[in-house]
This record gives sequence, C-alpha cells and structure tokens, in this order.
Amino acid sequence: QKKLLKWQLAHPCGTFDECADWLRESNAKRLKCS
Repeated sequence: QKKLLKWQLAHPCGTFDECADWLRESNAKRLKCS
C-alpha cells in the first residue's frame, strides 16, 4: 500500500492502468531477485 502512495506521488498524472503495470513490474523484479 505504501508503494502505491509513493507511485502516486511520483506519477500524479499516471493512470490506474499505468500504476497496475508498474506494480506488476516491481512484483516481477522482486520475484526474480528472491
């Protein structure tokens, strides 16, 4: 949830779809790393 707030601050004009893509990407990165 905190990440979502951080993303919204960094991308105030971002759409929900962009946010979903970004969250998917960060989740994928986390899975690859672990």
